[in-house]
Amino acid sequence: MNIYDDFIKRAVGVLEQELGHNLAGVYMIGSLAHGGFSEQYSDIDLAVIVRNSVLDLAGVIEKCRLLDRSWGPRLSVFWGDARFAGGRFPILDQVDFCDHRIVVVEHEKPPSLRPGLPQVRAYLLGHPIDYWREKTEYFSTVHELRREDEKEFVRCLLYPARLVYTWTTGALTSNDDAVTFLAGHEPPGLDLDLVDRGLECRTSGRDPRTLFSERRRLRDQMQACLRWVNS
Repeated sequence: MNIYDDFIKRAVGVLEQELGHNLAGVYMIGSLAHGGFSEQYSDIDLAVIVRNSVLDLAGVIEKCRLLDRSWGPRLSVFWGDARFAGGRFPILDQVDFCDHRIVVVEHEKPPSLRPGLPQVRAYLLGHPIDYWREKTEYFSTVHELRREDEKEFVRCLLYPARLVYTWTTGALTSNDDAVTFLAGHEPPGLDLDLVDRGLECRTSGRDPRTLFSERRRLRDQMQACLRWVNS
């Protein structure tokens, strides 16, 4: 039994009670499904498929979060109908759902509508890279790593691997596999050692402050990846 199983079971109970017939299925995605779950850093990623995509699930999701002090704040729900209409279901999470989903409860089997590589690359050039740039600039200028920023800092260290893997393959994978893939596919000028140390920090649960002195190198890592993407 996994440490998060009871929380997911109770959350599904709330979803079934609140949504009734409109609930078509609940699935684990993210690191729960494709591997690399970290008790310290990972979110509880659930995909909820509904029959009526105009529903507002915000209140229902909040009820799920209130079920547990530890896991509730880390619950991330991606939702929409089986054709990914409405709701909150970004393209990368659609890909993850199509490739890796693990059924928690399924009342109606969804069709396979997996986004292709051109759609994935177009999406990466928008919000994901913009968000990475924002966090990189933030960490490059602050003088102290706050406890609430630790997860995002480690994500910034590892994002080159995740970006290169997904840009190349159009798929998602664990951080471990993405870092392994990066060796031999790295953009020119990228410091592989810094990515490797970020992964070691994540997998060992080591204090990320031990790498915070490298924060000004995050800009160079990002620029090497952006040059590669735009080449």
